[in-house]
Amino acid sequence: MYYSDHRRHLVCVPYTVAGLHAMAGDLRIKRCWYHKGSYPHYDIPKRRLHEVQTRTTVVSTRTILAIVKGTLVGCAWNYECRGLCAPRYTFCKGCREARRKWGP
Repeated sequence: MYYSDHRRHLVCVPYTVAGLHAMAGDLRIKRCWYHKGSYPHYDIPKRRLHEVQTRTTVVSTRTILAIVKGTLVGCAWNYECRGLCAPRYTFCKGCREARRKWGP
C-alpha cells in the first residue's frame, strides 16, 4: 500500500528502502525525488501531486513519520491505522483517545 501526505511525502507499507524504490517505479517517479538519511522517503513532484495522490492513501504527516519510524500500531479505531499493521491488542494514542470518546 502506498501512503502520501499533503506535504508531498510518499512512503509504502511494508516499509523498506527496496519497497520505496519499487513503489517509485510503479508510480513512475524518478530516483532524484528520493530522500535518504534518517527517514528515507520519496517526494511527489509538484506537477504530479493530484495524479499520485489518487493512487495513494492520503494520511497525516505524523502518520507518514510513524510508518517510517515503525511506531504505528494498527487497529480498527483510527482510519489512518487501519490496514497498516497486523491486528494487535494494543492501540495507538489516537485510537485510545477515540475509544475514550466514542466507547468500545
